[in-house]
Amino acid sequence: VLKTNIAPSIFVAGLVKSKLKDVKTLFGGGVFVDYLAMETPNYNAVLERTKGIVDKFIIGKGECLLLNYLEGNLPENQRVYTIKDALYSNEKIVKTPDLSDFNLSYYPYLATSASSSCPYCCSFCTTAAFYGQYIEKLPKETYEEVIQQFEKYNKRLFFMTDSLLNNVITSLSVEFIKSKYTFYLDGYFRVCNEATDLKNTILWS
Repeated sequence: VLKTNIAPSIFVAGLVKSKLKDVKTLFGGGVFVDYLAMETPNYNAVLERTKGIVDKFIIGKGECLLLNYLEGNLPENQRVYTIKDALYSNEKIVKTPDLSDFNLSYYPYLATSASSSCPYCCSFCTTAAFYGQYIEKLPKETYEEVIQQFEKYNKRLFFMTDSLLNNVITSLSVEFIKSKYTFYLDGYFRVCNEATDLKNTILWS
């Protein structure tokens, strides 16, 4: 849930509950870092307004918390879960997703990442506040994840879900150049001095 879609999200959750009362509704997302930061009047108002509509709120990194919840490892009588409630970290999360039940002919690319959070703390952005400490994977680790998905789903186009690729693009490029396969990676990049160096742009392409 984001600031721009909080109202329609509540509406849809209410509609679902009116039709399917046994369905569990869970909210999470970047809105809980800024507009609905915990302990603010907006946050408390939304919690009150959504009683009977939203069953659970997952605040912070959802990968491990959602898995904790689905495995029944979080208190059912608790409505709001934060990273403090996680029984284990994201290290337990399977790094390569199982997409076997998706019709991938509808998807032009698959997704992967080389880092989590963002190395920059821009005042207009909540990424660093939401995801916490910036962490990079080993380039070989990211490459192996891409290879696994390529061998399983025969896709060569990947969208990098990193907030920014600036810090990892060179090491990734060096790793992928070693491959006997050709892959195409798309993602977000912040304009910087390094991007004006022809040697870098040739390496990255």
